[in-house]
Amino acid sequence: MKILYVLLLLLPLQSHAIDKVFMSKAERNMLDNMRSSGRFKNQQEDESKKVLKLDGVVFKSGSKPIVFVNGKNTIKSRKINNAIHVHTKNLNPEKPSVLVTKDKISRYMKPGQVWQPSASRVAEEYQFKAVK
Repeated sequence: MKILYVLLLLLPLQSHAIDKVFMSKAERNMLDNMRSSGRFKNQQEDESKKVLKLDGVVFKSGSKPIVFVNGKNTIKSRKINNAIHVHTKNLNPEKPSVLVTKDKISRYMKPGQVWQPSASRVAEEYQFKAVK
């Protein structure tokens, strides 16, 4: 009981410290505007050096399969970043091997595999990291 009483006495002192952690409404709006304008977007890597990773495939009854490549999905379009084309037409849930095309070069990939188009290599992620 005494500990609870001491904590209640210290609470007004801590509220001042909490004000320093959180922003005012004006600062929050300024930060949101900067984010929406793209000021904090990461610099895109050179596409030729980028490794493609097939993260997974989701099969839903009555709709097209959803493929995840490099953390992006094919829900709205079969193209990812306007550079990678994912062929979802003939996917089989029992053997989910996905045809992926980049720079007019196509490779079949299974979930968890990575492909480096510049080296024309498809391998499991752990094998790829060991050879890099």
